[in-house]
Amino acid sequence: MKVASIVGARPQFIKAAVVSRELRKHHQEVLVHTGQHYDDNMSAVFFRDLEIPEPDYNLGVGSGPQGAQTGEMLKRIQEVLLKERPDIVLVYGDTNSTLAGALAAAKLHTGVAHVEAGLRSFNRRMPEELNRILTDHVYDGTNVRQRSLRRVVGDSNPKSATFVSSSGREIRNSKWRSVPASWLPSVPAEGIANYQSLTPNSKA
Repeated sequence: MKVASIVGARPQFIKAAVVSRELRKHHQEVLVHTGQHYDDNMSAVFFRDLEIPEPDYNLGVGSGPQGAQTGEMLKRIQEVLLKERPDIVLVYGDTNSTLAGALAAAKLHTGVAHVEAGLRSFNRRMPEELNRILTDHVYDGTNVRQRSLRRVVGDSNPKSATFVSSSGREIRNSKWRSVPASWLPSVPAEGIANYQSLTPNSKA
C-alpha cells in the first residue's frame, strides 16, 4: 500500500519518527513536509536527532495568516497527491497541515487516516479545535484512545474503521530513553500493529 504522510509541525515530526519506521516495514511511504515549522530548532533538529527519513517533498509554505497558510498547503498537497496517487493519506493531530492534508485527500476521493482523532478541548475559538473537528469528519480510519472514541462517533461519523490503541503507554524502549519525556508520542509500545477494531456501536 502507498501511504502519503503529511507532517509540518513539531508534534507531528515526533510521532512520525515512530510511525514511519513501522510503516516502511510493510508499505511504501511518501513523506510530505508542509513547512509549517521550518527553522532548525523546530524542524531539522527532529529529523536529525530522531532519525526521521528525509521528506520526499518539502512544500516550504512557512508562516502566514490561518486562511492563507491552510489554502496554500491545500493547493500544494493536492499537487503532490495528484502526482503520487497514494492509496491513503495519513495526517496527525490538529494543525493547519492536518486539515489541509485531510481536505486535499477527501476532495480527491483518497482515504484519510487521522492519528489522534476524537481529542477535544470543547473550545471552538481555538483554531486547533476546528482543525480536529473538520478532519474527523473526512477521515476513513484512525488511531484513537478509548475515551476519544465516543467523540468521533458522536460527531455523526458513519465510520466502521476506527481503531483504538491497545495501550496508552509512552514508548520506553532503549532506543528512546534519551528522548525527553515531553517529546514522546502516546502510541502503544508495541508499535502500530496491535489495534483493536471497533464499530460505532461498540462500547468505549
